[in-house]
Amino acid sequence: MYNQIENGNDWTDQGGNNVEIENEMENKNKTILAQKANFLIKENIEKTWTENISRDTYGSQSGAQI
Repeated sequence: MYNQIENGNDWTDQGGNNVEIENEMENKNKTILAQKANFLIKENIEKTWTENISRDTYGSQSGAQI
């Protein structure tokens, strides 16, 4: 038996090529999601600091809250 279908993925018994491709794509997707999450967190921190600096400048509120 050369191929078996499991959970919609084609797993190869000889050499495991398909399994390696699936794992590589999954890792790339995880990396992309992590990069997006880090960008959004950084963007939110910058926005929070900017808002708080603006408040400090105009005296309505003091201190950065993250």
